[in-house]
Amino acid sequence: MTSAWQAAGSLEEQAAVRHLVELGYEDPLEVAARETIRRRAQESQLSRAAELAGAGQIQAAIDLLESAVAGDERWTAGRHWLARAYFRAGHDKRAAECLHWLEVHGVEHAELALMRASMALKRRELDQALDWAGYAKCLQDPLPEADILLGEIYFRRGQIAEAEAAFNRAATQAESALALTGLGSVALRRGELETAADRFLSALELDMNLWTAHYRLGLALVRLNRTEGARIAFSTALRLQPQLAGPLRFLSRLRALAGDAMGAAEFKTRAFEVIHRRREARRMLAEPPDRY
Repeated sequence: MTSAWQAAGSLEEQAAVRHLVELGYEDPLEVAARETIRRRAQESQLSRAAELAGAGQIQAAIDLLESAVAGDERWTAGRHWLARAYFRAGHDKRAAECLHWLEVHGVEHAELALMRASMALKRRELDQALDWAGYAKCLQDPLPEADILLGEIYFRRGQIAEAEAAFNRAATQAESALALTGLGSVALRRGELETAADRFLSALELDMNLWTAHYRLGLALVRLNRTEGARIAFSTALRLQPQLAGPLRFLSRLRALAGDAMGAAEFKTRAFEVIHRRREARRMLAEPPDRY
């Protein structure tokens, strides 16, 4: 590629170009060429990060993206992907930092709003979660993921009719195990046990790894006196999410009903241990770090 310097012919022209360079002039062709190289390199890094994340190597994807964004303070797409990776890995604090950076730099995207809504819901900040989920729908509609979040938020607030409407909207937009689980939860809250169990089973046909569907199916089956099915449902939920205390408590009760006092005591002890670990984790997070 011929630069402006090379294209200059006479000594006077070369002197003029030299003067422009000293003033900070850059040849537009050279700038465009560098930009193309930079953009291709970034696209390659994002593609590689997506491959790593798709293979379950989230930390490797995070390492790659952290290194990539460090070399470009303006790269919004890289930080969007990094926020997504942090969120998926459960690193909510670092995800929030990325999301704040993107907000300050004027980046708006429905996925980013959904991340904020999900993290607020996890913190039980229901009003804030509701605001972000609603904002996500303003940015993109229809958006089944936003309706599922809205349904869960309304459900936790005790607004059952609103929760059902949100879950129904999500279910009509796309086949969703989460939407069906939400509808099952609404039916369970209303005491419609057979309907609840059917919806949970339909959700599990779509995603057998959804621990919430297994757990809530167990709750429905317990109330229907189908104790063996409930035991299987609680055990499966516990296998998928070992840090749950709820399934352990119900398994303890089921063992007691079956006359297995030793088994009941074992599950009860395990439930207390899980609760104790949670409290310790919360206490450690609440305490200021040791200065020394």
